[in-house]
Amino acid sequence: MEVREEENYQWPFTANPILQNHHQLSSFLTNNLNHHCFNGFNGFHVSSHPNLHHNFDDFSLENSFKDLNLSSNRVLNVSNSHSQQNRVHEGFFNGERFLSHSNSSNSFGSQGLVRGANFASTPIAYNSNFERRSHSFDELAARVNNIQCWDNRCGNRHGFGSSQSLYNNHHRPVLHQPQQHSKYSSSLDELRGRVSSVAKDQNGCRFLQQKVNDEKEIDMIFSEVKDQLHELMVHQFANFLIQKLFEAGNENQRTELLVWLVKNEQSFMDVCTHSTGTRAVQKIMEWISTPDQIAILLSVLKPAAVALTKNAHGHHIIERCLQIFSIEEAEPLVDEIVEHCLEIATDKSGCCVLQQCLARTKEEAKERLLVDITTNAFVLSEHPYGNYVVQFVLGLREVPHVRANIIVQLRGSYVTLSMNKYGSNVVEKCLKDCEDEEQFAGIITEIMNDSEFLKVLQDPFGNYVVQSALLVSKGDLYNALIECIQRHYPFLHSHLYGKKVLAKTKGRKNRV
Repeated sequence: MEVREEENYQWPFTANPILQNHHQLSSFLTNNLNHHCFNGFNGFHVSSHPNLHHNFDDFSLENSFKDLNLSSNRVLNVSNSHSQQNRVHEGFFNGERFLSHSNSSNSFGSQGLVRGANFASTPIAYNSNFERRSHSFDELAARVNNIQCWDNRCGNRHGFGSSQSLYNNHHRPVLHQPQQHSKYSSSLDELRGRVSSVAKDQNGCRFLQQKVNDEKEIDMIFSEVKDQLHELMVHQFANFLIQKLFEAGNENQRTELLVWLVKNEQSFMDVCTHSTGTRAVQKIMEWISTPDQIAILLSVLKPAAVALTKNAHGHHIIERCLQIFSIEEAEPLVDEIVEHCLEIATDKSGCCVLQQCLARTKEEAKERLLVDITTNAFVLSEHPYGNYVVQFVLGLREVPHVRANIIVQLRGSYVTLSMNKYGSNVVEKCLKDCEDEEQFAGIITEIMNDSEFLKVLQDPFGNYVVQSALLVSKGDLYNALIECIQRHYPFLHSHLYGKKVLAKTKGRKNRV
């Protein structure tokens, strides 16, 4: 069947007012199809079918079309102004346009449209409101296992139907989204009474930040947000506006903002322990510079220093204070930490803060911390977090006497610590960082002369301690250690951990 190119051509039945119902229309269509198609039309031949001889008054229009059997493999030619590469076949499915491709290898040759009967298609839906770069259906069929969409504008390729390809604001390969115009006017006065709600919108917060230019605008925004300051500080967008107020304001405005921020201590602590709030507070602290401002902040932080130090988010506030404030300014916080040294040292977050205190504090406060750590060295060494504090102190080169005191404090417990998951790290640190040969020789001698030395060799953690001992020992001590290990060879050569120790002893008997 060929589509007529004449503009004024009409099918005969469309102009015949006599055909009033679908039974007559069905019969009429069949006769016309027989005339135009079955008798040969433009070189196109379709064989007749026995079902066409039935009485068409007994069938509906739908059944009449269903009974047609188009046996030719040729495809009806349709004139198309678009090239094969840019052809898009469109239909309607639940109000949307769809693309489809045929499973037949010659369905989309040079002829154009696909046959209406027995057409297998795979619909690929997309919204009719958007534009899409078109591909031929042969290309789509070739991509059936890896359908990709191409960006007409920037050439990016993303998986078809993925959230990245459909909704990415920066790379929009398939959908053309109309540009969103800002719903905020250029006048800040028009936002009076609703600045806090606007600040919670991403575009609104950016708009407000751009308007923070002079003292008058800062005062206007501050008067609007001061009653909801803590709520905005923990908001994912609004917190940037509060940071901008501190950055752009003068000293008086910063002081007033800070007073309102710490006015309710519990609300301020909630901000400090919030994942978003803690970042905002740390950024604000960079703009706190006057003695009055520092005193106001630390007066609130000191009573809560231990609680903040042990909090997953709050400990960053304490660490930031130790970094940006002088030793004298941060002294109230350090004093509070020293009073609760052991409690903080055995906390996951606290052990990190304690190391900062040891690095940035007065000698008097540092000495108090070191005494407490040395006294509780064994307890801390076996603790999952306390062992890091002990290792940190052992690595302090400026206080060698403290390292010696810890080694003495742990004497008689090295075998026990060697077979402990956390204590074994402390013993290795003692061996590797000890500069006095007599000190590490005492540790090695205590371990290899113990009745449970074989257990240490076969222990999942103890074997690493012995390997470290082999690395640092020399001369007679090294040879004595080798001999002691070889004495247990029958129990080590096939043992999972023992054979690792044996491997370290090979080829090193002459070490001096």
